[in-house]
Amino acid sequence: MRKEVILVGSGGQGTLLGGHILAEAAGIFDGYNVSNSGRYGAAARGDVTVSEVVISDEEIDYPKVTKADYMICLSQIGYDKYKNVLKKNGILIADSFYVNRTGHKNTHFIPLSKVVREKTGSEVGTNIAALGAFVRITKMVSKEAIRKAVKEKTPKGTEDFNLTIFDIGLGKIKEDVKVDEREQDLQEEYISILEADIQQR
Repeated sequence: MRKEVILVGSGGQGTLLGGHILAEAAGIFDGYNVSNSGRYGAAARGDVTVSEVVISDEEIDYPKVTKADYMICLSQIGYDKYKNVLKKNGILIADSFYVNRTGHKNTHFIPLSKVVREKTGSEVGTNIAALGAFVRITKMVSKEAIRKAVKEKTPKGTEDFNLTIFDIGLGKIKEDVKVDEREQDLQEEYISILEADIQQR
């Protein structure tokens, strides 16, 4: 079994962090072989960011995504640029607040950023909610593995915030959530650092 996942979005949306968490969950905690790579389009915030994750129960002979089985998409520009990477029958999980048109019939339009903003007052963490939706729809990675990876890969002091956002993506939280703005600020700062690191490589 080899499954390829591509996460696409705009700078600042946490696409790279989402890929890191998914890879850690699948590899370290669910026991698959994984590869993960990311790229950032340009220094300008808002350009397309991409994270590729390959998950396999056998040795991975080629670590890059060639034709993705799944796409998590947080921006229209990201979809338009990378739509041909997703298989025609691939599963697309799209944030319907930012993505309003696709050419893939297996599209799950979910108002991820809208729901996160309504429940927390900010869109910070939409990438984590997207992972919740991914787990709920595909069952590719276990909820427990994502939870453990979230604790490992997100900034210290934001773990509870991110686990709450993950539960929003799973559809488990219906009420509004009170969060500490410091946690949101830490998350945004960490995402910026990750993207800056990719630019400099």
